[in-house]
Amino acid sequence: MCVAVCGSWRNRVINKTEIVPGRALLIQIEKEGCQWGVINIYAPNQSSHCAVFWDTLEQALPTSIEHWIMGGDFNMLEDPMDR
Repeated sequence: MCVAVCGSWRNRVINKTEIVPGRALLIQIEKEGCQWGVINIYAPNQSSHCAVFWDTLEQALPTSIEHWIMGGDFNMLEDPMDR
């Protein structure tokens, strides 16, 4: 997993961290006094792990961020055999 930031925006990155190990990366960007959170998600595909993942992610999100961009692989399958 990765989140790429173009060169002209790199000086605006104020934090980058893996907020859920192996599952969610966060980059915090500040522009004109406003903070943005960019999250890359790789959610588990087993329903028994999904609820724990989303709870863990919610608790790990910084409250100081005003705006969010979220993307990635959410693994939202109706059945584990779906392809």
